[in-house]
Amino acid sequence: MISKLIRVGVFLAAVSLLIVGYSLLNRTAKPVTSIYTFQEPFDKIEANCVECDVEFLTSNDGTCQVICQESNKGKHEVKIENGTLKILRESNDHLSINYQDLVLKVTVYLPRTYYKSLNVITSSGDIYLPVEIMVDTVTAQSSSGDIDVRGDFGQSLDVKTSSGNVNVKNAYIRGSLIINTSSGDVNFDRSDAAEMSVQTSSGNVKGNLLSGKHFFTRSSSGDIRVPASAGNAPCDIRTSSGDISLSVK
Repeated sequence: MISKLIRVGVFLAAVSLLIVGYSLLNRTAKPVTSIYTFQEPFDKIEANCVECDVEFLTSNDGTCQVICQESNKGKHEVKIENGTLKILRESNDHLSINYQDLVLKVTVYLPRTYYKSLNVITSSGDIYLPVEIMVDTVTAQSSSGDIDVRGDFGQSLDVKTSSGNVNVKNAYIRGSLIINTSSGDVNFDRSDAAEMSVQTSSGNVKGNLLSGKHFFTRSSSGDIRVPASAGNAPCDIRTSSGDISLSVK
């Protein structure tokens, strides 16, 4: 009787291990590369990519190409609809999938022309905004990823992160630049905007700008070092515990 119970217990344990193993295997993602090429024109871009990096580059041959280094468990739908290039994550099961050691990235090659708007959102990925392409209105949002801003932009650039850093280098925004972070730092390098607003909680704001500003600064416990105000272009920088250190080149 005892021997029979032992055999039954061993059998049940083996079945349980098989079920667990199959479940883990089913949740393990495998790398997939998907390439999409478009000839038709568009002037707006929307990208919602959840856990991957997103980079925008200039196309050498004048065609649009989107390369998705993704997983078989979380692919993207890429299409042009009503004049908008849309890059959308197809599946919402990313919280239960094991993406360990996978390179997840969406690279978008854009023809060198004018675009009305670009809206890109990712959760844990980094965002690299276009360098040599003029976009009138840009919104970029990441939770834990960094956001890199370079190049010329039109009427507005709105950037939001939680713990990621925002790096603005060799960038010029003809209209307003708005940056919001929680613990992420904001770094400026040879950049400028007609109007600037930066808000952080514990993140630092530092670097250099290309022209004088009319500074409005506030920090509850951080240090503040900015030049004397010059000109009428407003630059409003507010932090809770972060430091503010800016210069004009």
